[in-house]
Amino acid sequence: MPRARDLGIVIGSLPTGPTNSVLDVPGVGLGHATVFRDEPAPPEGRGLARTGVTCLVLAEDAFTRLVPAGGAVLNGAGECTGFITAAEWGSAETPVYLTSTLQLGRVYDSACRIELEVNPSTAVDFTIPVVAECDDSYLNDVRIDRRTGTGYITDSGAGGIVVVDLATGRARRTLDGHPSVMAQDGVQVVIEGKPVLDAQGQPPKFNSDGIALSTDGAWLYYQPITATSLFRIRTEVLRDTSASPEAIGAAVERYASTFPVDGLWIDAKDRIYLSDITHTAVSRLLPDRTIERLVVDRRLQWPDTFSEGPDGAIYVTASHINHSATFNRGKSVRKRPYGVFRFMPPS
Repeated sequence: MPRARDLGIVIGSLPTGPTNSVLDVPGVGLGHATVFRDEPAPPEGRGLARTGVTCLVLAEDAFTRLVPAGGAVLNGAGECTGFITAAEWGSAETPVYLTSTLQLGRVYDSACRIELEVNPSTAVDFTIPVVAECDDSYLNDVRIDRRTGTGYITDSGAGGIVVVDLATGRARRTLDGHPSVMAQDGVQVVIEGKPVLDAQGQPPKFNSDGIALSTDGAWLYYQPITATSLFRIRTEVLRDTSASPEAIGAAVERYASTFPVDGLWIDAKDRIYLSDITHTAVSRLLPDRTIERLVVDRRLQWPDTFSEGPDGAIYVTASHINHSATFNRGKSVRKRPYGVFRFMPPS
């Protein structure tokens, strides 16, 4: 995701620091931990987990030297402990913790224990840790079937497919954490010889992203970006509100061997277009499940979303995700103008 300054939006009048982040402020620290777990359900194991926590240390001595703080709601809804205290007293005395909705209480308890260890006087005084709720889902590509009044959306964060009844607006998650929607271990994105690595020097994991609906609406195709398999499932199974998670998972089919793919598209002949990230290309998966490479162009840096014109021309965006600050040590190397590309595929 681009930063505001990447889009030409400048907030305030002062220049940024060396890293253009909160870490440019002396005494401020930032840490993050991801909880990614695939274990049997209790009591045999601890179950599935797709969450994490970020900790922003405002100052090492914030409890004894309160840090100026405030609270304001711009838009939306979300829980934040310590919010009223900050708004009324104008101060904060603990780090700021960010976590997912259902982990808010656990992180609050942990924050209290940390404060007791660091500042034993909180046992006779009191402290209200600042713990804020974040939505760790990442809704991405969407396909609409007007015949059944259904929308299908991939969640690239936690991994899953959201099925929306367009008539009622009701939505429900399916394939939550199923292997077919999760990033595949050992798959790395390498573009023009350069591995895509995050700030910790690790290859990122992208879950279910690209999605495509067959021309008759009977099949939904999808793939995590960092994976080498394309999957499909019958849409009637996804629409069945009485189907159990086990039944839905059992209906998944591994359709074809692929490569890291972001966007998917299906034409009138049920040929599936694949955004071929590692080759700056667009490829096409034929009904016999062979793949042909259609276009290779260096301008297709991280080809992403597809569309098709009335004349059969294919349009594709290049999102330059590999050039974003996230994967370049905090500095965006994206260059404008961004482009939407058009080509006429062979019949």
